[in-house]
Amino acid sequence: MQALFKLEADIRGQTADERKTARTLHAVPLLDELKEAMESALAGGSKKSSLSQAIRYALTRWPALIRYTTDGRLDMTNNAAERAIRPVAIGRKNWTFAGSDDGGRRAAVMYTSSNPPSSMPSTPKPISAPSSLASPSTRCANPRALALEYKSLLSIR
Repeated sequence: MQALFKLEADIRGQTADERKTARTLHAVPLLDELKEAMESALAGGSKKSSLSQAIRYALTRWPALIRYTTDGRLDMTNNAAERAIRPVAIGRKNWTFAGSDDGGRRAAVMYTSSNPPSSMPSTPKPISAPSSLASPSTRCANPRALALEYKSLLSIR
């Protein structure tokens, strides 16, 4: 595995075709050896051991495991995706302990304002009033809740 990660580090930044060629030449033979070793370990060991279960798990997903070798655009791991969703998962867990619905909303506002997504513009637009407050003729089911929402929006600025 260390050799596979070293290869990935060496080809980082190259074109997709160059990465695919390097993987075909270097990673595929290593992965073939790994598969053979796993199959022989599975044949000789206990069928119910946790190691055998892990090997069977990997072998049944082998096509997905080696998919990155057939397309130079793919990364070997999903670490980038895991890092991208980590703040959301941590925030979601923290919101569980907010104490109330209002506390959860405040935590969400604080989380969003302190960790804006990278896709947001660097200069945020000012928060506007809810559309139901824009027109005095608009009626809502709960005017008190709407007024509190508008008040909280004003206090965020």
